[in-house]
Amino acid sequence: MKRTDKLILGLIFGSIPPLLLFMSSVVVWFYFFQKLQPLVFAFSGVVVGLLINLVYLKRLIKTGFDLPVWFLICTYLFYNLVLFGFFMGVPVFNLIAGIVAAYYFGKRIVLKNIPVDGHTRISRQVSLFTASVMFLICAASAILATVGHGAGKELGPMFRLPVEVTETMVWEIILVGGFTLIVFQYFVTMAVLSRILNTPKNRALNNPEHK
Repeated sequence: MKRTDKLILGLIFGSIPPLLLFMSSVVVWFYFFQKLQPLVFAFSGVVVGLLINLVYLKRLIKTGFDLPVWFLICTYLFYNLVLFGFFMGVPVFNLIAGIVAAYYFGKRIVLKNIPVDGHTRISRQVSLFTASVMFLICAASAILATVGHGAGKELGPMFRLPVEVTETMVWEIILVGGFTLIVFQYFVTMAVLSRILNTPKNRALNNPEHK
């Protein structure tokens, strides 16, 4: 495994414990300990997460391309939720997760020496999955934008638009933008997978004559 792959795996899997425990600690503080200092809870969560990494991360990186699919699905959903929350429900940034997933599965296919005739099937499955998650993210974003005083009502002031953003305009943005993102996520995932699998070196590794 290349050093670059180890670094990427370390960032992907090593960020989960600190992020998850940071968010959990803040939630615990919010509901039960608001009289106490929130930074103590947040900092404690991050520290515990880093300690978990000291014990498990090296082993996780070593087996990073052999992890069960259910674990990878949970990891992907977790990062989509993080991106969704961090960017306040704007789904365009969730495209990043799909690109990373495509890179991971491209490398996984190559390193596990999966036959060439299985590449298209796996690529389609991964792309359909990332597009399906994007659909859910866009649906959640649409709910936030249309229910009550949602984010859609704030588009005008936020971007200093010269016209008032009507409900019809919000729905047009949701439908057209959402459809575009879902389709784009599918094809971007396919494109990244194809690029990784069709580099000269990787084609040679998966060529039966080479083996």
